[in-house]
Amino acid sequence: DGKAQECGIRIQDTQVYVAGVRQASWDVILSQSTFRDAREGRNVTVTNVNVATLNTQLTNNPGAFGGCTFNGLVYATRMDATPASPNGIRLINGVDVKQNMTFVTNDPVYVKGDFNIDKIDGFGTVIYARKAVSVLADAVTVLSNNWDDAKSTLSLSQRQAIVTTVNAAFITGTTPSNGSTYGGGLENYLRLIENWGWYDSTKAPP
Repeated sequence: DGKAQECGIRIQDTQVYVAGVRQASWDVILSQSTFRDAREGRNVTVTNVNVATLNTQLTNNPGAFGGCTFNGLVYATRMDATPASPNGIRLINGVDVKQNMTFVTNDPVYVKGDFNIDKIDGFGTVIYARKAVSVLADAVTVLSNNWDDAKSTLSLSQRQAIVTTVNAAFITGTTPSNGSTYGGGLENYLRLIENWGWYDSTKAPP
């Protein structure tokens, strides 16, 4: 949080602070949604961080950081997040991350859709390329390109995932195995609340 106060971005609920200064004009990067997290067995409310809009704000408003340059740190928190109400942060429209970034929160994070990918046209021209991105959170859930909040209360068979690519390094909490109790292992390090069926899951650094 301290580094976000210096030359980074701090998000509290639905308000944005840039280099420690409240910037209401930057609130455009945020929205709020509620959906059911079947793994948690309850509804969660998330602050959506629109990465595409964040890219635009960073490009158009370099002076917002005063005498310093954006350090790539985005810290986000929700004041209403508790163990009984695990509200969190969701990264959306993050297919193209324009610069190296670190997203940090003390709350759960949801990453929706393709995130930080390479795009090359038919002539071999790079449209955009993935950057060095990390996500540090209490827990991380990946939502596929097919995720629909309105269908979050439906059965697993009606929450069908499709191929989705996420390039990021993750640091998050996990439950250790204890005797005969299995903590879930690496295969459950990233949480999933859709039917991924036969899709392979490859978890490796970008």
